[in-house]
Amino acid sequence: MAAKKASITPPGEYPALLDHAAAAEFLRAIGSAEVTQRAARAVDVRRGELGSVVKSYVAALSSAVQQSDCKKVFALAHEIRGLAGTAGLEAAGRIADGLCRYIDAAQRCGATIENSILAIHIEAISSAAAGSSDAAALGTRVANELDALVSRKLGGKTGKPA
Repeated sequence: MAAKKASITPPGEYPALLDHAAAAEFLRAIGSAEVTQRAARAVDVRRGELGSVVKSYVAALSSAVQQSDCKKVFALAHEIRGLAGTAGLEAAGRIADGLCRYIDAAQRCGATIENSILAIHIEAISSAAAGSSDAAALGTRVANELDALVSRKLGGKTGKPA
């Protein structure tokens, strides 16, 4: 039997999963106060587990740096920045966002990614992920100071809006 040749389907040719009326009803239902409350309760019940996942990613960051695996460092920081806020660890998420932007900007402008800057970010993320009230209070300040450090190192090419 001959292998079927693969092809790419243009986006406009995909069949609709829902007709217009069903899609409108779905959007109305998903935006309802009841669904929003149920989702918030589900997240609240799992907040501790989500925090544990964030902390496991933080632990893996140090290992990735030691292995000089920048792709893994970026992937882990990306996961942290996406999940930390939901886990109630907003400061860790902001700092992880700064780490992602640093790696991305350094790669785009051909700069060397400095292990010292990675280490400072990881230490700050780790402290913020500990979840103490001090970490939450200082998180914004630390994130801003790290952003300033990265901006100086990369000559303002961090991609962060002014």
